[in-house]
Amino acid sequence: MDVRTKNMKSISKASFNIADLYIILWCAYLQQGGLFPEDGAVFKVLLFLLWMISFYYVIKTNSKYKTPPYFRGLGLFLVVLSIYGIVQLLSGEVLIIKENGAIVPRLYYLKSLYNSLLPIYAFYCFGKNGYITKTKINIYSIVFIILAIVTFLFKQKRTLAVGEAKEALEMTNNVGYVFISIIPLITLTSKNILKYLLLAVCLMFTLLSMKRGAILIGVVATTVFLINTFKHVRRREKVIVILAIVGICVGLYFVVMNLFENNVYFQVRLDRTLEGDSSNRDDLYGVFWNHFYYESSFLNQLFGNGAFATVKVSTNYAHNDWFELLINQGVFGIVLYLIYWVLFYKTWRMAKKKCDNMVITALLLIMVIYFLKTLFSMSYYDMTIYATFTLGYCLSQINVNIRSSKQYINTEIIQ
Repeated sequence: MDVRTKNMKSISKASFNIADLYIILWCAYLQQGGLFPEDGAVFKVLLFLLWMISFYYVIKTNSKYKTPPYFRGLGLFLVVLSIYGIVQLLSGEVLIIKENGAIVPRLYYLKSLYNSLLPIYAFYCFGKNGYITKTKINIYSIVFIILAIVTFLFKQKRTLAVGEAKEALEMTNNVGYVFISIIPLITLTSKNILKYLLLAVCLMFTLLSMKRGAILIGVVATTVFLINTFKHVRRREKVIVILAIVGICVGLYFVVMNLFENNVYFQVRLDRTLEGDSSNRDDLYGVFWNHFYYESSFLNQLFGNGAFATVKVSTNYAHNDWFELLINQGVFGIVLYLIYWVLFYKTWRMAKKKCDNMVITALLLIMVIYFLKTLFSMSYYDMTIYATFTLGYCLSQINVNIRSSKQYINTEIIQ
């Protein structure tokens, strides 16, 4: 291949490509219920198209590439849960969340699972083929945060419209977890000013979300982010990092103090946290454990009660991956999930030997964020497109040889 052909291919990858189209389709799909009506015909067509593209890259990833260990755990987990989801879909059983009377759509289990995990394969292939560049990472980090802010505001508007809160700031907003999922991507941005500005925005909206779990994970993720950044910058750049840390801390201090002084709901949430309130999760966990240990047959203990069985056992989902799997897939599901996390950790260890610090830190952040989320929320079928973008790209970089990784580090330092 001559130089001219190589340059033409490089230009084509840097310009608009399949990765950009895939991201745009996902961004459009995620606007349902916000900018556009929910579950309309257009969005069903979009979802079908996204699944077709995603499954194509699932096949391509497994047939063409020698993948990191993570994909073995992910693939096995996906196949098994897909079987449970298909069985539940074919059963035609109508599930109702007793806590609010909402009917669970029949396709919801598979839809949540595939929307959460399938994009990892697509972004892995995009990364392997050079469709995701450093410039595009900078651009998408800004675009994703803007979309998250739009989603946040529409969530507040909807809550106010149905009378669930008196004021816009007196409510919990699940979009706080979305901002946390963008933090690993911020690690990959090549401009320091942009990096810390976006981090500050994510933290501010996480605080405004009033989601205690998201705030806790945000604190842990930010600590990991800053420590790893500080360790691997040049001595003269450490001053910039320190100033950024001080600026973020001061800014967040004023945000927190303003909320504490002027927002009654924030004070209530803080008081409940200090009193050990767990939003009734302890009661749910007790019900699930009692059902598993005392009311389930040996076969049910081993293989569970089926997809979304937690809704039948209690008034709501488990809001904990481990209890969700224990009731739905039994001990078998727990073992599969443990394998998934062990292989994730093993992959991160492999990355430490073959990748630059930004990729290593981003992978660590995703692992920490989504493992912590398993303990008090949904994790495996609630990964955002922003997190899977980062995860798939980072996984694609692991097979780069050590010499290339060192050259990449030097390039980043020069910039």
